[in-house]
Amino acid sequence: MMLDSQHTKWLTMSPNVFVDIINDSLILLYNTNGGIVKISRDEKLINLIKMLYTPINLGVVKYEILDKYKSRDIDWALKNGVIGIDESDVKPIICLPILNLQKDINKFNDNGIESRLQLIGSKLKYISGAFIRLSNMIDKGNSLLKRLRSIAATQHPCPSYEDSAASLTLDQLRILIDNLKLTSVATIDIIFSNNFLERYSCEELVGLLSKYNFAYRVHLYSEDYETIVTSINKIDIKLNLSFIVYQDRFSSNDKFYTFNSAYNCDQKYLAYDEQDIMFNMGVILPVWTGNNQEMFSKYVYTELSDIEETKINLNALFRNKKLNSNFYGLIDIAPDGNVYAHGSKKSIANVNDKGFSLVDVVIDEFKENRTWRLTRDCTKCKLCPYRFVCPPVSIFEIQSNQIKMCHINYNEL
Repeated sequence: MMLDSQHTKWLTMSPNVFVDIINDSLILLYNTNGGIVKISRDEKLINLIKMLYTPINLGVVKYEILDKYKSRDIDWALKNGVIGIDESDVKPIICLPILNLQKDINKFNDNGIESRLQLIGSKLKYISGAFIRLSNMIDKGNSLLKRLRSIAATQHPCPSYEDSAASLTLDQLRILIDNLKLTSVATIDIIFSNNFLERYSCEELVGLLSKYNFAYRVHLYSEDYETIVTSINKIDIKLNLSFIVYQDRFSSNDKFYTFNSAYNCDQKYLAYDEQDIMFNMGVILPVWTGNNQEMFSKYVYTELSDIEETKINLNALFRNKKLNSNFYGLIDIAPDGNVYAHGSKKSIANVNDKGFSLVDVVIDEFKENRTWRLTRDCTKCKLCPYRFVCPPVSIFEIQSNQIKMCHINYNEL
């Protein structure tokens, strides 16, 4: 582009570029227009970007500054739209993508986190999902089934198998749903197994659920599907219901059931090893067992090509910087009444606690940060330039205590 020498030339930072500088020595530039990634250790490029981002410059500096900042990587930035050249009699206005940190929990002052919690308003609105596990299952005849399905239940919302029975009471369920009425939850996830009906009738359960204006998504194994649907259809009470039906190598049928057309049903298959993946169709959910590292390395680990082939917008990048979208706002409720931040191994409260309130659950999770704000810069990935471009920390990484399921070695970049 020919520039009129009579006007002032400016260097402008593209508002479409996400910038992450690590220890002033490594920079990631991610152009969301096209998903172009640049990793650089070039000191001149890093200093120029830092200068553009200072409050006094707001993404714009005079073109003449380029005389002091010449390098191959700066040439790349100019060529690929990271930094532009503009001419204008007045300084251009650039709206750089910068997070609003007024209500950032991490930015507390001398008064501690309590001062930040007072600014965020209603605590209940931060709960956007709830997984209620009504009961657990007991299978004394197949120890392998019990072991693998118990592991699966720590990573996916499918029924759990335990040594002893446990079940929420209808009173506990009522207390939970009453608490959820003031949250942002629209659909409650209910993890169901048939042994819950040994204690309460299906009519009692449906009758309680029908008193609330929620949709319900029921998670269960395929062998329980026909029983629960048949029982529900005999009751003259309408619910907004959908189902997620799980199968695995232990399921009694080789093919998925023909599902009742009155309900929306998703089918998912749990894979414990590579053979489970090879011989099954549909949505496959891997399960980390501790003995299937090779399967995860082949099918689950993030590759550099995955990042290069996936376009990520600025909202997602900044979200990865401040919270974990796999867990944020979600809670788990166990059959014994314990309440957890989704994906966490440590309980926060119990439904039977005197004065139980989900407000206290939210406050405690914001203070302790078990999973909701477990970002990659809180882990061994904190020095990797791809820390916010990679998918957020997963449940597999938490359950396996292996925080870095990828084939990216940032030391070689």
